[in-house]
Amino acid sequence: MALEAVLVLVFVLLPGVVADAAYRFLTWRPEPTDQGVLVRATAISFAALFGLIILETTFPYLFSVPVYLRPDWWRRAAELPDLPWPVVLKSWLQHAVVAVSGAVALGMLVRWRPLTGVLRRVLGRSLYSSAWDEFAVQHIGRWVLVTLTDGRVFYGALAIASGDRRKDVVLYRPMPFNPDTGSYQFTGNKAIFVREDQVQSVLVPLDSSELAAVQDRLGVYRLSTGERVDVQTTEASGAGGPEAPVQ
Repeated sequence: MALEAVLVLVFVLLPGVVADAAYRFLTWRPEPTDQGVLVRATAISFAALFGLIILETTFPYLFSVPVYLRPDWWRRAAELPDLPWPVVLKSWLQHAVVAVSGAVALGMLVRWRPLTGVLRRVLGRSLYSSAWDEFAVQHIGRWVLVTLTDGRVFYGALAIASGDRRKDVVLYRPMPFNPDTGSYQFTGNKAIFVREDQVQSVLVPLDSSELAAVQDRLGVYRLSTGERVDVQTTEASGAGGPEAPVQ
């Protein structure tokens, strides 16, 4: 009986554990409790098994229900050397691939901004554990203005942002603001790490396409003075910043 319990844990639940970890990585979910891991892993594993049943019906030559779900296999579970291990491994890999693929697809769907907006209105709350997590996920890779607690301002690509427990940020190609010239100057630095206790605010300017959609209604304003500028000028076209560098 103890052997069967171990086999259930490994073959049936482990794909769900791996898929749950992938989902939490994509959506910045905090580490759950042991009970939470078991519940979600079980749900994902059984959802993947249901998917395998559908795939077996549609593609019988490629997919099949795992052999370790068949009653005759459990009756032979104590005879480990006699089990068809290549078939068992193939079944487990199919189970794991379907579980992880479903979790990744769900994670990418949850990060889709139109869907998160609809779910927020329906549920009355964010799908993320904190406002910072949702902000960082939605704007990673964007060019942002980071104001530090000492008053300094840096312009750069939001490359890395810590998850649930911390709010550290890393900017690629950081450009410090020069108050003497009123401009942001690229000094040749690759990246800057800013601790959470040094971050006062993170501002995301609109890019060129976003500006085009609202400029007639809202206009374009100089970030340093609030003065409205012509949308055709170089300053206006660069308000959203250059394209984020490839990481």
